[in-house]
This record gives sequence, C-alpha cells and structure tokens, in this order.
Amino acid sequence: AEATDDVAMDFALSDSLTRLRHVLIMGENEHLPALLRETMAFAPHAEFNVIIPGKARGESLCHRLAQELGCTTRREDGRPSLWSFASLEGAARVTVSCCDENVTGMLADPALWEGRRFDAAVFLSDIGAVDPDAQSLLWLFRVMDLVDREVIRVSPNFHVVAEIAESAKGELVEKRFSVGERRRVRAISTSKIRTYFMAQICFAPEVWGVIDELLGSSGEEFCQLALREWEGETTFTRLLMTFAREGLILLGIGFEKAGPSGP
Repeated sequence: AEATDDVAMDFALSDSLTRLRHVLIMGENEHLPALLRETMAFAPHAEFNVIIPGKARGESLCHRLAQELGCTTRREDGRPSLWSFASLEGAARVTVSCCDENVTGMLADPALWEGRRFDAAVFLSDIGAVDPDAQSLLWLFRVMDLVDREVIRVSPNFHVVAEIAESAKGELVEKRFSVGERRRVRAISTSKIRTYFMAQICFAPEVWGVIDELLGSSGEEFCQLALREWEGETTFTRLLMTFAREGLILLGIGFEKAGPSGP
C-alpha cells in the first residue's frame, strides 16, 4: 500500500487571482451580479469597471447591484458621462460607466482609463444588443487595439474572457489574438458548453447535481493554486490526502515550462 502521510509543501492561490486588482467588464446581462460576487470571493480587494450603453440602463444597474450585493451607490459629477459606483463591504468597488453615444467612441476617452492598470477583461453577451456576438466582437477589437496602443494600461498577466454564442467565431477570435502558444483571449461558447452538458445529462441524469454544485453561484468552487514549496518525491494519492486535509479536492496538476531561470 502506498504511504498516505502528508506531503511537505506550501501552496496559495495562484498569482492570477492574488494580483487581480482591476477588472474591466463590457456589457451586462442577468449573470453580472453572480460574476461579481463569485470573483470577489477570491479577489476581495479588486475594482470592477462595468461599461454599458444607455444612462437609464446604468441607473437601473446600479440600483440592482445595490440590492443584490448589499452595497450603497452614489454618483460622481464632473464627468462627460454618468459615473456611479457601489462601494461593497471591504475594499472591493464596482464602477458603472455609461453614455447615450456609441460606446466605441466613449472607449477612446483617456479619462475613462486614468489611474487604472487592468489585470483582466470580461465581455458579456449584452442583453440590450440586437446581435450580442457582433457587439461583443466590436468592443473586443476596440479594447485590444487600445491595449496595443497603450491607451489602456494592462499588467503583464492581462487576460480576456469573452462570452460568444457561436463557437466558430470564438475560435477565430482566439487565434487572432494568440501570441505564440499564449492565448490572450479565451472565448467561451455558450452554445458549445450547453451542448456538452445536455449530452452528459442525457445518459447520466444524476450528474446534474454535481454540475450544479460546481458551476452554480453557490456551493463548491474551482480554484487554481500555486505550489510555493515542494520537498522530495511524491505520488498523486499522497497529494490527494494532503489537499483533503485542507478541505480541497485535487483534480489535476499542471507544470510550467522551463525558462531561462529554470522550471
């Protein structure tokens, strides 16, 4: 039998989470409050900048966030567009920016990005768009152009997640913004994911409880950990036991490629 004593290691949340300070969110749908709540659970000090078209929508969104997230709202004057933000418990903050003009024109305003250095961007399938995919792609290309021209300042680990209904469009976008083997943009195809889950539940209906627990807004969560120290050799079984004692279920291990300074 294999030994099941703990492995000598030290681990913490991955840098992509601990360094999450500024997050740009383009668009709005019914899942926005859950997205904010779930991300804040891992990055409680992050600031979220939500950009949507329409001042009336901005007012409505601020009131909805105040109710669903249990926070307060106020308006900052002296800006050409409406700026309202919700200060949540702790240091997290949500800023909602909106205007009646075309959003792509608003994005070119340097004042919108002043004092911010973004670590991530999320493009949601906007509920007010006639063609959500087309609008998301338009905004995505505009934002990435501003990033490349350094109008929008980003961190070295900056990454983008885009909600795209059609998987073919998502694959093209990922290839367009790939740099070597690194993909700067991850397109999440809602239709593909929905099909995967429907096929799985079709022949194993009991699996739905597990999926709902892992992917729902409540229950267990996926997280990525970074190993800071690891002494000696071990087995996967021993790793399972070590993480289990911390209340964690190990699903897999990834290794970074060796660079000039080592692995």
